[in-house]
Amino acid sequence: MTDASPDTAPAPAPAAEAPAPAADRRRAASPFAALRPGRADALAAGLILAAFALIRVAAYGSGLRVDPAVVQGLWQNLTLAELDADLVGALLDLHAQPPLWNLVLGLFVKACGPDPLCVSEGLLALHMALTPAIALLIWATLRLAGASRPLAWGAAALFALSPGPLFYETFALYAQLCCALAAGGAFALAAFARGARGGAEAALMLSAVLCLTWPLFHPAWMLVTLAALLLVDARRVLRPRPLAVFALATALALAPSAWNFHRHGLFSNGSWMGVNLSQTVSWLSPEQADRCLFAGVIEDIEQAHAAGRLPGPPAVRDKSVHDPAIIPRSRECLGVATAEIRAHPGDWLAGRAGALVASHRLWSWEYPNYAPLGWAELPIPDTSRSDPPWAEGAEGWGLLALFALTAGGMLGLVACGLMGRRRGLALALLMQIAAFTAASHIANGEEQNRMRHAIAPEWLMVAALGADALRRRRRAARPPA
Repeated sequence: MTDASPDTAPAPAPAAEAPAPAADRRRAASPFAALRPGRADALAAGLILAAFALIRVAAYGSGLRVDPAVVQGLWQNLTLAELDADLVGALLDLHAQPPLWNLVLGLFVKACGPDPLCVSEGLLALHMALTPAIALLIWATLRLAGASRPLAWGAAALFALSPGPLFYETFALYAQLCCALAAGGAFALAAFARGARGGAEAALMLSAVLCLTWPLFHPAWMLVTLAALLLVDARRVLRPRPLAVFALATALALAPSAWNFHRHGLFSNGSWMGVNLSQTVSWLSPEQADRCLFAGVIEDIEQAHAAGRLPGPPAVRDKSVHDPAIIPRSRECLGVATAEIRAHPGDWLAGRAGALVASHRLWSWEYPNYAPLGWAELPIPDTSRSDPPWAEGAEGWGLLALFALTAGGMLGLVACGLMGRRRGLALALLMQIAAFTAASHIANGEEQNRMRHAIAPEWLMVAALGADALRRRRRAARPPA
């Protein structure tokens, strides 16, 4: 039997395609696969960073700079001398605020000494570094949510290059830090929605850190975060590990309240609640206003110290807001405010609705109680400093309409079923925006547009997700070629 010739021999079977390496398969299946950067991502990030740097070079070259008096003058901040002399003792005595922000401030004091300029410039450097970090979190959250690259980078650029971060980088308070923490929480929600392990736990712990930083993030914020996680994926949240972390994070958030109850009989993360609430009641009598507005409270405490009715000398620079004597006055004002609200609920709700409209007609940087040195010389519209030539009482309505369109449009997209698997995440972000907005308008008389900087990334995320849903709808409706 002879061998077959090459022409008549059967063709060899085609070789099987080599399977993809296990590492490549794992990367493709990773919840974070959408975050692997390409050349276009590197180019977009580089352009945004370059523009971010050029804006700051131009602004500071035009005279923008921090005001070193602000870090000493803000009521929320303990005095630098007190933080320098005994940081731990000062934080243990603090009842007006949760301790985390003054801990951050105290660490800069330990590095600089009680030098307002050095501390202010240190905070400026921290806040400036946080701006591109927040922009990156916006991009990453939107990419995890399935938004297109152009929309994700567009939202990141809108944040990084807008006047809001430029303004709040100079502000020696927790606005920029809380903005970063809230953006990190939104990223954790998006990671959880993609099935990433630890996403729920990270969202809960970041919420606890927010509660330890700013009294507006009341420990009840932990319930808001839990509800947001339930909207994303109730089945996975109700497992032992997320529930255990929820219990731990809630205990951490409640720690300042428990400490204040131990020291002062006040179960609250901040002792100004009654005084703050009284600011929402516009019809207080002159006597009630004198006792419950901050100026009157400070004056009474200082006079009581000077007359010997309270021990020790009066605090300096309006720091009587940290005196324990404010606690019984705040309780008194809480009773006055709640009694007036119960007696006139319609008037109070109308006033809060008016405040809601007014605050959303202002950009976050249009804050009359503060501006960095040189801000007025920058070409940035700011009606809190001076009305632009075209403003004749109608300014801000377009901005209010933009907020209403963003929130209403997202609700409409969800109702029409156009958000698909991103429905839970979109509703979770909207709920957090609504809860923060409600808290800021219920518990404070004014300054809500300043507070809104903390949730600016969430507003941008909701807007970008809505635009992406419309883009997908339009592409699906396009007839095939």
